Amino acid sequence: MAVPDKKNPDTAVRVEKGDTLYDIAKANGLTLKEIRDLNPTLMNNPKYDKGNMIFSNTKVNIAPPAPKVVTPPTTTTPPTTTTPPTTTTPPTTTTPPTTTTPPTGTPDGSGANTGVGPGTPPGQVSGGGATGGMPGGATGFSGGFTQADIDKAFAAGSAKATTTEADNKFAVKVAAKDKLIALFKSQGIDDEAFATFISNNIMNDVSEAQTLIELYDQPAYKLRFPGMAKLRTKNRTITEAEYIGLENQMVQTLKFFDLPAGFYDDRATLGKIIENEVSPKEVQDRAQMAQDLARAADPNVRNALMDFYKVGEGAITAYFLNADKALPLLQKSAKAAEIAGIGKTYGFADFGMAEAEQLGVQDAYAKLSSSDLTKAFGQASQLAATQSRLAYLDKETYSDREALEAILESDQQAILASTKRAKREQARFGGSSGLSAGSLRTSSNI
Repeated sequence: MAVPDKKNPDTAVRVEKGDTLYDIAKANGLTLKEIRDLNPTLMNNPKYDKGNMIFSNTKVNIAPPAPKVVTPPTTTTPPTTTTPPTTTTPPTTTTPPTTTTPPTGTPDGSGANTGVGPGTPPGQVSGGGATGGMPGGATGFSGGFTQADIDKAFAAGSAKATTTEADNKFAVKVAAKDKLIALFKSQGIDDEAFATFISNNIMNDVSEAQTLIELYDQPAYKLRFPGMAKLRTKNRTITEAEYIGLENQMVQTLKFFDLPAGFYDDRATLGKIIENEVSPKEVQDRAQMAQDLARAADPNVRNALMDFYKVGEGAITAYFLNADKALPLLQKSAKAAEIAGIGKTYGFADFGMAEAEQLGVQDAYAKLSSSDLTKAFGQASQLAATQSRLAYLDKETYSDREALEAILESDQQAILASTKRAKREQARFGGSSGLSAGSLRTSSNI
């Protein structure tokens, strides 16, 4: 039965093998009209035949989609380190004292230069007493930076540089993880757990190269690139871009040959082709050969496929191209059509779709290839001709169904009945009719 859609479990389901729109509608409390109204694509796209043909993994709405809630993007703000402001004290400008050159003349006899006052040796600041021309005894500056001020300024500058470096590293990490997440999203991996893994790795200083290696083991990566694991074991790893390029070439080729949806748009199938290193050219050659075989197939088989299931040439090509893959897609239709078509070729009464499908799921028929079925129907046809004649002589009836039971289904009662008729015929004409026991046997040795 259909399973909930992963992205919209409350409003949609994904088709499983054997589902019909009617079954899905009934299981979800809807009428067939209601579910058709909810799925206009199934009604309008010719490949769905107005909802009569649905395929595995097809999305089917069972309720109107819930309104989307737009969540504003979360902005990550780098941590800010506050640097205490540095107070700069402007240096004090000291005006050098004016040195008065004593006038040339004769001392007045008091030991002082005339007009200068008490004697002050030239070159010495009055009242200062310190060499260097700075008042207050400071050498070079008066009232300027102390060593503590200088140390504080250097510490503040170092802290700011450290903060800037940390901010830059954080910004680089954010850019790296955003780039990787966006890259894989563009390649089809839009998975929250996958994005979280990338973010945690990069923000915890795991290198980008190492993160890319570890991504190979993530479930979302394996689902998107299923062929990569096998290629790595063979040391034939390719880039994701090369992988996608191969996918695109193969999809275009298979679409050209009109293969049914589900055959070429399944990543697991394409992954098998890629991991086995089948080139796009080889895929094209195989598809061409398959199409040629489909066109050369027994016309009764082709007609049965088209009559029973409206299956066109593309689906028949898929069957011949990869029977293991196409048979689930066509379900039991291919085998039923083979039984009906080959049976008609060998003169058996026309099989209806229900009867052909019922026989097709029996091991006796399901395990036989097309060529084996052809051979078996040929033997059954010979047996039916012989046994019908013998039954008529014994005033009995014999049906084609008994021949199929004896040859294809190994039904012991049917085999025994045929053997007894043959023995009665031998007893009736033995030795006088010119007929030997061998002349009454069919190719089935009955």
